[in-house]
Amino acid sequence: VPRVSATSPIRTLIVDDEAPARSRLKHLLREATDFLVVGECANGDQAVDTIRRDRPELVFLDVRMPGRNGIQVCEEAGVTPMPWIVFVTAYDRFALQAFEVHAIDYDLKPIDRDRFQRTLKHLRARLRGPTPEPTDDGRLLSLLDNLKQTRPGLDRLALKVEGRIVFVRLNEIDWVEAEGNYVRL
Repeated sequence: VPRVSATSPIRTLIVDDEAPARSRLKHLLREATDFLVVGECANGDQAVDTIRRDRPELVFLDVRMPGRNGIQVCEEAGVTPMPWIVFVTAYDRFALQAFEVHAIDYDLKPIDRDRFQRTLKHLRARLRGPTPEPTDDGRLLSLLDNLKQTRPGLDRLALKVEGRIVFVRLNEIDWVEAEGNYVRL
């Protein structure tokens, strides 16, 4: 994950197959002078090429796109350090996959200005703070918290345990640990 200078703008790439969604993100980012949009892509193939070529520090990335989806973009970009990723999607069911590719945040469409401002505040703290690399456990807890805030009715997770689906209430989760390709709650 790239270290970000405290004085230079955060070089940001926007990736979404829908032009209105890209436009909305650009509009919201225009108000934040510490973020500089260095490009935009309409599909996953363009995103992989642009990430490899331009090395942005931050990518706002749609999950569902033609060709490569957002998860595949993260897996296939193959750059070190990988940019910070904020998934922007209409589907909350991809949150755990987002965690697996180390996303820093997860915003749901349509993008709400207040929620987006919280995302930017979170990004500033993570990217410019004294310890910009959060633990995997902290990332998952942050994603769960964001899901709870954006979907007030979401109060539980469906987990597959020994071939069965088990529902766990979010307020009952006391501890989260990354364990290889899995998460232990």
